[in-house]
Amino acid sequence: MNEKVLIAPVLQGRINKIDLIGPEAHSFQVIHYDNLSSVVFFSVSTDTYFLELRLNEDGVFLTRNNMQVSAPLATRENRNGYFLVEVVWTPTELTVILQDSSGKRQDSVNTPPTFPPHSLQEWARRQALLPRVVYENTIAVYEAAVDQLQQLIKKIVDTNAINGFWDIQYEGNAIVSRKPKRETDIHPQIRLLLYDFEVLKNLQVIPEYPIGSGQLDF
Repeated sequence: MNEKVLIAPVLQGRINKIDLIGPEAHSFQVIHYDNLSSVVFFSVSTDTYFLELRLNEDGVFLTRNNMQVSAPLATRENRNGYFLVEVVWTPTELTVILQDSSGKRQDSVNTPPTFPPHSLQEWARRQALLPRVVYENTIAVYEAAVDQLQQLIKKIVDTNAINGFWDIQYEGNAIVSRKPKRETDIHPQIRLLLYDFEVLKNLQVIPEYPIGSGQLDF
């Protein structure tokens, strides 16, 4: 498989590859007509799957495999101020919405049930484990940190490790009480789960630090 996830610089730090490889998502962008230029906001591709959001001088286009929805920009004489681009995809639907001073344009289409291949999830896990020593800028650091947190959430869900974050009381096999653990009680578990990521990605997680008025999170 040839997995690729591309994110335009304008979206870096605001959207993550984990957001793009799931079966459904809802995102929006605010753009000024003065800054209008053709751009591929994001693209996800494998040998069997394709997802792309593109802007050109005519409008906005959301494509998945062989299905596409689009919304036109305002007429040239009315292209002023900001416009909002909103996109939604689910396994069975694609929707794009564009709003500006000229009004709202929307296009939706029902699709055959479509899911990103599992290889994308495996690719994301491999990318999360690739060592990283130098970061070009603060956005790259932010993206790396968000990626690790999203991978952590997915790992907890995939392994059904939710109960470790709850204080659960049983009577026999029946749950009679379920309360979230105190935040500080689960810090060691979170640190343990993130430790290898820290080393590989040249990051450091600093636990709560005591200050005069209590605890300060880092």
